[in-house]
Amino acid sequence: MTKKNLSIDELVTYEKNGTKYVAGVKTKASGMNKHGKSSDDYKESVNFHARYTILAEGSRGYLGKEVIHRFKLNQHSQSQHYALGIKEIWEIPQQQHQIGKVVNTLGWPLNESHSTGSGFMYHLNDNKIAVGLITDLDYHNPYMSPFHEFQRLKHHPLWASVLQGGTRISYGAHAITKGGLASLPKQAFPGGVIVGCDAGTLNNNNVKGCHTAMKSGMLAAATIYTELTNNESYTEPLYQTLFESSWLYTELSQTRNTAANTHHFGQIPGYIANYIEQQYFDGELPWTLPHSIADRTALLTTTQTQPIYYQKPDGKLSFDIASSVALANISYRKNQANHLLLHNSNLPIEQHFNYFNEPSLRYCPAGVFTITEQENKKIFKIDASKCLHCKVCDIKDPSINISWIPPEGGSGPNYSDM
Repeated sequence: MTKKNLSIDELVTYEKNGTKYVAGVKTKASGMNKHGKSSDDYKESVNFHARYTILAEGSRGYLGKEVIHRFKLNQHSQSQHYALGIKEIWEIPQQQHQIGKVVNTLGWPLNESHSTGSGFMYHLNDNKIAVGLITDLDYHNPYMSPFHEFQRLKHHPLWASVLQGGTRISYGAHAITKGGLASLPKQAFPGGVIVGCDAGTLNNNNVKGCHTAMKSGMLAAATIYTELTNNESYTEPLYQTLFESSWLYTELSQTRNTAANTHHFGQIPGYIANYIEQQYFDGELPWTLPHSIADRTALLTTTQTQPIYYQKPDGKLSFDIASSVALANISYRKNQANHLLLHNSNLPIEQHFNYFNEPSLRYCPAGVFTITEQENKKIFKIDASKCLHCKVCDIKDPSINISWIPPEGGSGPNYSDM
């Protein structure tokens, strides 16, 4: 997890012979206040023109989302699916540290809310340990809080025996694109290619995406190099042919049913089905399971679900959101424009609160969204200065009513040891 130093505002597009194409990117103007007016340190945006543009923004990329929509790159794909990964770095007593040890778990505590995901524990150097919980965002219960489920996880004896007496160093969260090959959009578009987790090349079978993202970038580079040496300009790179003949396509094809198996059969039966598919058929079964319900539409109403009550944190293994966010080293210029856009200010109170008890109060791992009362009237508030850029609000909001856009360059979390 790193902090981005360049804030990209939008695509630079042109039209040639009736065909729109991408011709670069435009940086975000800095020095704008929350009212949209320029301040004394205002700096204009800059256009970067290119014959080909490679988009590699990570999960739920702002420009990636735009280019997929604009060029209908996902018209033949299933709905994309995401998870929220929450992670902490601890320094633990030496006698509890086993450098190189890796622990991955399924089931508890998410199974108690009929949700799915996995826990992880990685023993790092210098008596440090990374612990976390990945929560699939197709969960149904609006009362479920991924943050508080993670706090519960740390009280399991397996975790508690390692963390007891340790000290938290860092905290962070981010979305994970996990739909797999069936949800992968077409990656090439007029003027460029979208690669890595921006497109969704993660191998969901083992939740590994660095190698696949790197390979997709290498394929994009090879494709564009060929186009440039042939003196082509502003055409759609012939990426797909190279992609489908690579080990990347084979790997994603073999694991294409991983998310769908869990969705159809539940976590443990789905894991068994996936184990059989991978171990005995090498992922070569002649079908692709459908998994086309968008994460945001998976929520049931409060009348269809049971409330979940979480215990107060003990301050030793479990913690509150405020103290956790403080470890993310968040920095935003005071009074800068809000980068979390609320499209309809009435929806959270008039609809979401009644149907879902406003799920953003719980799905956000940073406490960005709150509801207060003024003169007996509920008011929905956004405190973007707490934002971790996890982008879960851009994914899970049931009405697509919240959009994450890039803040000023350099703003946001500055993680240490993550």
